[in-house]
Amino acid sequence: KLAYAAAKPGAKKGIIDLKEVLSTAIDNVDNADKFKNFVNFFEAILAYHRAAGGR
Repeated sequence: KLAYAAAKPGAKKGIIDLKEVLSTAIDNVDNADKFKNFVNFFEAILAYHRAAGGR
């Protein structure tokens, strides 16, 4: 869904940047420890978004 939103005409820069960052992070997950690190990273992004007023 994120890739679709980033590819839509008129997509906001924030969505495009988020897709690039997450795609790179996902591509680097190749073992259990890196997966745990990715989950922590993603949870931090969500927490920041919610703290900034996101839903």
